[in-house]
Amino acid sequence: MKDTRKTEIRVGVLTILGIIGFLLIFGWAKDIQLFGEDQMIKIQFNSVAGLEQGDRVTVHGIRKGHVQKIELIDNEVIVSAMLDVDAKLFTDAEFSIVMLDMMGGKKIEVNPGNSGELMDLNKLQQGKFVGDLATAMEVFGEVQDDLVEVVSETKKTITSINTLLSDKDLQNDIKSSLSNLNGLSKKLSKIVDSNEEGLNQLLQKGNQLAESANKLITDNSENINATVSEMRHVINNSNSLIKKLDKLTAEVTNKENNIGKLLYDEQLVDDLKVTISQVKTLTEILIEQLKNEGVNVDAHIF
Repeated sequence: MKDTRKTEIRVGVLTILGIIGFLLIFGWAKDIQLFGEDQMIKIQFNSVAGLEQGDRVTVHGIRKGHVQKIELIDNEVIVSAMLDVDAKLFTDAEFSIVMLDMMGGKKIEVNPGNSGELMDLNKLQQGKFVGDLATAMEVFGEVQDDLVEVVSETKKTITSINTLLSDKDLQNDIKSSLSNLNGLSKKLSKIVDSNEEGLNQLLQKGNQLAESANKLITDNSENINATVSEMRHVINNSNSLIKKLDKLTAEVTNKENNIGKLLYDEQLVDDLKVTISQVKTLTEILIEQLKNEGVNVDAHIF
């Protein structure tokens, strides 16, 4: 009877220890602290993309908490996360949902910021989903048709190039062009080699000419500057003369001077016409009298 009692006690103790061990392992796996203090923070996301309760929260890749609760409120996802008390977050902290592994697990990655001003954990924070493999595959699916078209066009281009390059006539033309180019290069090299001395002399004379021109400009810089100054003076005077002529022409056109009045006075023109007509008549009379009896002068002298 006593042995049975001891056995039951041992079984009970082992069962309790197993439960405690399981709870400790479960708490460690889910980052649940049974004997410590945590701080809660609420983060708003547009989408959590499969994030689940108990998923880890890391700060710079170091595990510092876990997801406690996920709620859908007004088409926005509110995630309540528990963080260790030693995780210091500042006002410019960033919260992102990222892939944990290739199996599709998720976690919240926290960049604590560096503003120096501690964050008010009672305020709702904004987070973002940076995408995962499923998102990448979705984007790939959207551009799949375009990629297929690009590959098809590339294949056609390569096929056309291969067809072009396999053309015997084109190959012969390319070989002939390269052969001609090689021959031309050899001829140019031969010409340069045979006229090396002359080319060197030509280059030397060119250098001497450049030096002479430079010396001429340097020695006559004052005269050149004076000539340029005189040219500027002449140009300025010419501009002034042209302006005066323009002004005179405008005054003549607008009858603002005697020349303009003389040229554009219609009454004066009519008087000149009458005068010319009268002179013409008088001349005709004198010519007629001279032909006949001479000029008759009827004058009374006192």
